[in-house]
Amino acid sequence: MLRRTCFSVMAIGLLACWTAAAYAQSQPSGTEAPGGDDETPALTGPASTGPSEGTGGQGGAPAKTKSDKPNWSLPLIMIGGILLLYLWMGRSRRKQESKRREMLAAIKKGDKATSIGGIIGTVVEVREDEVIMKIDDTNNVRVHLARWAVRGVGEEAKKEDTAEKK
Repeated sequence: MLRRTCFSVMAIGLLACWTAAAYAQSQPSGTEAPGGDDETPALTGPASTGPSEGTGGQGGAPAKTKSDKPNWSLPLIMIGGILLLYLWMGRSRRKQESKRREMLAAIKKGDKATSIGGIIGTVVEVREDEVIMKIDDTNNVRVHLARWAVRGVGEEAKKEDTAEKK
């Protein structure tokens, strides 16, 4: 699960960088001299002392082109991708939580269980918010656990113990 979370965070970061780069490319690049060289501006046409009248390209403000408008399609697609990724991550978490709730609801007397602290025992009694486990048969040692503190029951407890050792 940790690998999946790290992968998701990296993917979101890459998508955000890609979106920012795409948005920056769609923005106008600033003020450039018409000759193309920033250090030596070129004059195109007669010099004027006042603001130019008309809509032409000589001496006045450059006419707006289609590329001057920001392109919002790529950022919207990226935001949609991030939203889908977030929903996908939430779905797996909800699935695990529902599986755990079913396991805790199915605890019954005689089941082998493991606590979150690693204590392994046999369930002796199940109450509404509490589980009583017998952990030592010779001395009759019993432990009262909150129901949420049970990590696994039956085969699930064994599977989780072996998975953590690897």
